[in-house]
Amino acid sequence: KFSGIVVIAGLTVLITWKHRKQWGYAIKQLCVLAGIVLIGTWILYGFQVSSIDRDIHGEQTIAVSLPASVTKLPIPAYTYVRGVATLFFHNSDGHKSYIFGNTNTTGKIYYVPVAVVTKLPDTVLLAGIFITSGLLHRKKSRKLFSDRSYLWLIAPTLIFVGLAMTSNINIGVRHALQTWPLIYILVSYLGYTIYKKQRLFMPVIIIFLIVTTLGFANPLAYKNVMNRSIEKLINAPVLADSNLDWSQDIYRLRNYIASKNITTFGEALFTNIPLGRVITSAQTCEIDSTNQRCMNGEEAPCTIAISDTARWQNKQDYAWVYQNYDEIDRVGGSISIFNCKKL
Repeated sequence: KFSGIVVIAGLTVLITWKHRKQWGYAIKQLCVLAGIVLIGTWILYGFQVSSIDRDIHGEQTIAVSLPASVTKLPIPAYTYVRGVATLFFHNSDGHKSYIFGNTNTTGKIYYVPVAVVTKLPDTVLLAGIFITSGLLHRKKSRKLFSDRSYLWLIAPTLIFVGLAMTSNINIGVRHALQTWPLIYILVSYLGYTIYKKQRLFMPVIIIFLIVTTLGFANPLAYKNVMNRSIEKLINAPVLADSNLDWSQDIYRLRNYIASKNITTFGEALFTNIPLGRVITSAQTCEIDSTNQRCMNGEEAPCTIAISDTARWQNKQDYAWVYQNYDEIDRVGGSISIFNCKKL
């Protein structure tokens, strides 16, 4: 729903450019599209109409600076408008993020391109190499570039990625995930156009689909070959946050704890799920990284589960764990298990 704003802006530019010799027709099309978008959004929010609420946190400072005549204005789809405003203010404040072993709060312009390239399936990267090789063939590239249909796939992809690059909220490739279908279609289109007369085209496509599907046994924490190569060079994950963690391994952790007959363990997990509702076979305590104890003041247990995001975004805070504990296991693609060192 927030990406829709970008789509509207992008389509406005594209439609205007396509019909630049017929301004009247272009404006008429844009007005129809704008009407459909506005009414459609309003329908999705149940024809909601409201005004700025001074009591809602995050809007208070804005509301008090506005005259009452403005704050009392009825706003259609108010929740959506408030969500967009909250997003902009969140972006201006920044958000703690991680990339290449370092943390920051202002975002990095290269974050999204790195996230996209290192999270795409290996088969897509391989297809990109073959497509590039095919484009170097003058005859094939000339025929392809004479048909500009592919521009309607490249343009929105570049718009999404370009806007995401300006964001201070670098918490995951999911902010550019809407480009995935466009990239897949673009790769398929270019691959088919260049290699459709090759005998091995269909077998390669079948292998492509099988390998891509099998490679996503643990989709959220998926790392392609480029990601894994960089990881070995810097001895740290390339990305963290929702690129690795989204509570997807909590049930795997529950099964692990039960299978090892662990009765008490500490946790520093990147999740909002109340663990007591999921893990009932053991007592848990949230680790206070600064005091090297549990949040309730008790001594940290001998077994500790730490998610990758907590581990790498706060590496210095958990230095005592690395000194006094050994990493003994991995659960899923996002949780490390540590056990106290034997004297």
